[in-house]
Amino acid sequence: LKGNPAVLPCDAARRLVEAASYIAVADVCLCRDGHGCREYPVGLGCLFLGPGARGIGLRGRVHPVNTEEALVRLGRARSLGLVTNVIWSTAVLRAIGADPGRTVQLCSCCPCCCLVFKTRRASRAFADSIAGFGVAKVVAPDECARCTNCVRACPFGAVRVDVHEGPSVDEARCKGCGRCEAVCRENVLKIFPIEPAENATPLPGTMYLEEFLEMVK
Repeated sequence: LKGNPAVLPCDAARRLVEAASYIAVADVCLCRDGHGCREYPVGLGCLFLGPGARGIGLRGRVHPVNTEEALVRLGRARSLGLVTNVIWSTAVLRAIGADPGRTVQLCSCCPCCCLVFKTRRASRAFADSIAGFGVAKVVAPDECARCTNCVRACPFGAVRVDVHEGPSVDEARCKGCGRCEAVCRENVLKIFPIEPAENATPLPGTMYLEEFLEMVK
């Protein structure tokens, strides 16, 4: 995971924000700004969580916020269909003045401009390298209106809708980002955390989330 981005479900992202002893926010999303994004707000930049973020400079484009402000930004990003994503890059964090051992970078990524979500043209291997902490499941197949909003919303090509059978989710490709759940008018799809099998060892995602929580405190 430390070499790859990881998609966080809403509850996990909130836990990280609420646990953080220090929170800073970037005034601009560098990906959307650099690509001239017209679909999503450029002003919804990354959150930097943890005491290691105190040294971030970025030419004055990062400033501290309290927990409530950070949660409001996170909620707004979710309502717009942006995907909460942990970007783990020791080199990048050091370059901007952060301590990688005590900082978690939480991004609100759009499917059109943010590099790690340009998966429609990417290889299967690239898409599979993005870790997921949750998975979408079909909870009410008979209620599906066959609108295919979920298919268009999924950045990973994990959702299909058959005219006769209704929706299905390729759990091997799904990252649990929640975009399908947000656009489903009939509440057919719901995101669930990935749970280990009975008597199995904890999943790597579960262990890393606990590690992230310790880092940001």
